[in-house]
Amino acid sequence: MAFDVPFDVPHGTCVTALQPIVRQLERDMAQWQIGKIDRRLLQRLYANISESAVHAAIGIINRTVYYLRPLGQPRSAMLVSAVHDLQEAADAHPLPDVELMLNADDYPRVWRRSGRTALPVFSFVQTSSTADIVCPSGSFRESNYDSLLLGSAVYEEAFPWTSKSPVAFWRGTPFCGRHFFGRCSRYLLTHLTAQNTSELLDAGLTSYEPTHDPYLRSLRSRSSRLRADLPQPAKPLLPSRRLDIRQHPRYKMLLHLDGHTASSRLQALLATNSVVIKQSSYFWEYYYAGLQPHKHFLPFWQEAPTDVLGVLRNVSRPEYDGHLRRVATTAQQFAHHHLKAHARECYWRALLHCYARRLATPPQLSYWPRARAARGNYREGWHDPASLPISTSLQNNPGRFRRESRQRAALAARARPRIDWQALDPGERQHEQAALMRFVASVEGRLEARLLSRAVKCGTRAAGAAGGGPAGGSAMPTAGADGSDGPFDTVVTGTALIWSKPRRPKTTAPCGSGSAT
Repeated sequence: MAFDVPFDVPHGTCVTALQPIVRQLERDMAQWQIGKIDRRLLQRLYANISESAVHAAIGIINRTVYYLRPLGQPRSAMLVSAVHDLQEAADAHPLPDVELMLNADDYPRVWRRSGRTALPVFSFVQTSSTADIVCPSGSFRESNYDSLLLGSAVYEEAFPWTSKSPVAFWRGTPFCGRHFFGRCSRYLLTHLTAQNTSELLDAGLTSYEPTHDPYLRSLRSRSSRLRADLPQPAKPLLPSRRLDIRQHPRYKMLLHLDGHTASSRLQALLATNSVVIKQSSYFWEYYYAGLQPHKHFLPFWQEAPTDVLGVLRNVSRPEYDGHLRRVATTAQQFAHHHLKAHARECYWRALLHCYARRLATPPQLSYWPRARAARGNYREGWHDPASLPISTSLQNNPGRFRRESRQRAALAARARPRIDWQALDPGERQHEQAALMRFVASVEGRLEARLLSRAVKCGTRAAGAAGGGPAGGSAMPTAGADGSDGPFDTVVTGTALIWSKPRRPKTTAPCGSGSAT
């Protein structure tokens, strides 16, 4: 089974690739009206978020990506990979001139505040209570994701459905953030596996430190609720061997567990021909708007921390096998159609065109005298083997030679262009660009209609209040990615979001808040 990185040759237009996830784009862009992101708002943004390995002020000017506030030291791999994606898009298409703040941290940075204009921060994850603009993460390039998009026939030949092991499998590190029920799914499911609670569950930690285990710590507390999760008192766990993601499809069911926030592993699991059993979460990525439970994945972590055991009992019945196979096929089709390199670039392009319309003025390099082009900027981490310094003493140091060779090979894989635009003739590329701009225009049209509708409703309520009706009036509720109200409060400490108990949200906001939502 070959896993060489393939070029993605575009088939069809961006409209097909973006249609299932357009709600996410509209949700994010509805926060600002046209031309309302001015220099004052951007200066407040830059004053609030300092430049760091995971935060970067990015400019795209004349189709060149710049670090507007260069650090002079390496950036995080996720951030550099996202910058690569932007430069590749700029090389192939006439992107608008924009400046933006890119957040490659695990957590979103901006929370929603009624009546206050949100700071425009591009992040990889979002919640119902945050206002970050969610964008494709650097994990696609960093993990060589496109090498997994091989087509259903290849997966079926390598991992036939009838030969898969009928268990729900997971291996990973003990990263834990805020999860529903106040539990860490990675520790809990591994303890359930160790205590043989279900022959259908196989979860294991590839690294383990007993002093960090919340279930071992709970033994020392009389009031801990965690002890009720396990049929027996917790015991120290044994680390499990890591399994390459390309071998995960040997199992019929693959568990997706949150880490600090949303785990980027989901995109890889969807590409296989196995069923994804996904933990319900506070967090989502940009493409989650196109996913539906029981169609693309099976949900758990909804009723109780241990409800996965009931889910596995139900789906293990023979009459469910056909449904499981349909879910796996639908998820794989979604990944191959909407998460491939062309589709991801389409989302970036549509997002940047919509965002550019909200900037009051285009950026100018004169604003940023220290700005430096990202391409070839090895000091900040550009993925280019040619930018690595060549050692002069490799002949007498074979170990170092092997290490540098592996490093150069990894950089070459990350730097390789993901899309072969040369396979399309100029006419096809012009048609593809025109289709994207029509799509952007349709998004803006719906947002404008929503804004006008909201203005009419606010005016009606104001008239009612003047005539003795209810005073104040309410705006439309802030919606989550699924269109539902955002059900959680947040408290922000530094860059981390600490979640409080679920509650019914307030669905009112001043009519003059300036948002289209």
